[in-house]
This record gives sequence, structure tokens and C-alpha cells, in this order.
Amino acid sequence: SFDSSNAGIAIASDGSFVDNSIIYSNDLYGCHISGADATISGSDIFDNGINGIYLNGVISAIIDHNTIFDNGGTEIVLTSSYDVDIYQNNISDSEHGFAIKTPGSDYVEIFDNVLGLSVSLASSFSEISNNDFSDINPEMSIGYDDTAIIVSGDHNIISDNTMYNVDIAFVFLDGDYNLVENNTLNFIGTDIEYYTSGTNNTFINTELNTVNIDSNSYFQVHNYVDLEMYTINGPAVGVELNVSYDGGSSIYYTDRYDGSDSTTDSSGTIKRLFIIYQVFDGNFIPDTIETRITYYYDGAEYDITLDTSIRPSEKIWVNLRPVASIDQINGVGDILETGSEEAIKGAD
Repeated sequence: SFDSSNAGIAIASDGSFVDNSIIYSNDLYGCHISGADATISGSDIFDNGINGIYLNGVISAIIDHNTIFDNGGTEIVLTSSYDVDIYQNNISDSEHGFAIKTPGSDYVEIFDNVLGLSVSLASSFSEISNNDFSDINPEMSIGYDDTAIIVSGDHNIISDNTMYNVDIAFVFLDGDYNLVENNTLNFIGTDIEYYTSGTNNTFINTELNTVNIDSNSYFQVHNYVDLEMYTINGPAVGVELNVSYDGGSSIYYTDRYDGSDSTTDSSGTIKRLFIIYQVFDGNFIPDTIETRITYYYDGAEYDITLDTSIRPSEKIWVNLRPVASIDQINGVGDILETGSEEAIKGAD
């Protein structure tokens, strides 16, 4: 147990290991580390004056399995630190605020945490995944502390997070080439506020209904679709396809349609498609993009509109052309045995 007037633990050397500790009621920091290869694990860190954990210029660190709460400022701050993993922590504050800030830090991975506070990712080449964000809804917001994730960096991945009862799910202040995918949003006030000039941020299978966007900003929402082609006899093998945006370019097209993609395999499927569903171009009302499929099977061609809004799997039933043979035709007017006698008078 550490209870002092400045920092509970202050370490400037490499290879530090803080484990199974209770660090509380310090004037400034619970744990202040500026050496490389640090680990803070299995500890309770609370009621410190500024930050629960402060890493400054650290290369390689692990922060895991801690309970961190009610510190005066941001619970965890990484300044100019690299290769930091933060996982399986429970982070909260009765007065709200920020769980994690990462100014000037890169290669940060934040995963499998339970978070009742915001994460401000001012980093690049980092990842926020599989976290549970909940009840982030202060009566008075200060600096986006009513938001689950604030992004100000490039080449980051934000995936498979769950957000419940949060005022704002995402805020993009700056950054480009970020990927946001497979996040689940429930009871959210605003799904996204988007102010960055970056035009290459991509959203996949993350439903965005309430959007605030700068008039000069742009982003696309993609959904993935797994196509399955079937007949009444089972999977339709060797179906030729052309999947294209209505009035635009082809996404997937096989040899019959002057492409090089494969026809359906023995399971009646092709590779997963990532298709543009909506485009937000400086307007909170998106342009919805229609996708069409032209397919050829068993000597016949068909054209349909593909639903890319919510369903990740699309099963398409392919018709088989009826095939029949006629062994013998008898004239309706003659009796077969005689060949000449009329069965029905006047039927010749």
C-alpha cells in the first residue's frame, strides 16, 4: 500500500514491475514511470490528485488487470510513449472525465477493458478493440468527456467495441486512414461528430444514424456481404456474376463479364465483399449507394438489387430452367389401336 505526499510510486529506471498494490491519496500521481519495459498489474489505484498512472517517454509497457478510479485528472496518461498495451482494466470516475489520454504516443493497444469514461486517442498506428463503454453521460461536458472515443491520429483501428448509454460514440477531430469496424452502439445520443479533413477514414458494419459533420468533411460507410447462391437442389456452383454500383463501377466480376474473379465455389459462395453503403459528404443526410447483381446460371441471366443495409449474409435462390422430354404424341382424333377410327367425331 502506497500513500505519500507526491507520487505513490515514481520510477525512472528500466524494467519496473508494480504488482498487487494499493496506491491512493497521493498529491500528484499514483504511479509515475519514465523508464522502459514497465508493467503495472493487478493493482487498485484511486483518489490520487492528478493521474492514476502517468507514463512519460516509456518504450514498451503493460497496464493490465487494474482497478483505477476517482483520480483527480485523467486516470491513465501516456505522453510520448510507444508500444503500450492496456488491457483487462476496470476504469471509472464518479465525477466523469477521461479514462485514457495518449498525447504524442504511438503503437498503443487498448483492449478488453471495462470503461465508464472517455478515451482520447491522440496517436497513430494504434488500436482500440473489444472494450465495453457504458454510462458516459455527464450533466455538463468538458472537452468531450461525454464521448466514448475521440480520435486525433492516423492509421488506427477501432473495432468490436460495445457502447451503451453514451452521449456521443465517436468524435473525429483530426486524422486519416483510420478504420472503424464492427462496433455495437445502443442508447447513444449522437453516433458520430466528424470534423477531420481526412477523406480516407472507413467505417465498416458500424451503424451510424445520428451524424454531425463539418461541411468540408467526407467519409464512407461500408458493409460486408457474404453471398450464397442456391438452387432447390443445393449450392449453385459456377455462377457467373457482376456485382456493381448502380450506374458505376464493378466490385466483383467474373469471366463472362470481362473480369477475373472466381465463379461460385462448391458451397455456392464467393469471397466476402466490402460494399459502400452510404456516403457522408459534408451533410448529415447521407447518399445511399445502390448495389446490383447480374448473374448467369444454367443458360439464363438475372438482375437484382442487393440489400447492403444490415444483413451480412445474403442468400440468393437461383432458378433452374425446367427440362422435360416427350416420348410420344397421339392425335386427339384417332384411336391408337386402329390408327384410323375417330375417337371424337369431327376431331380431325
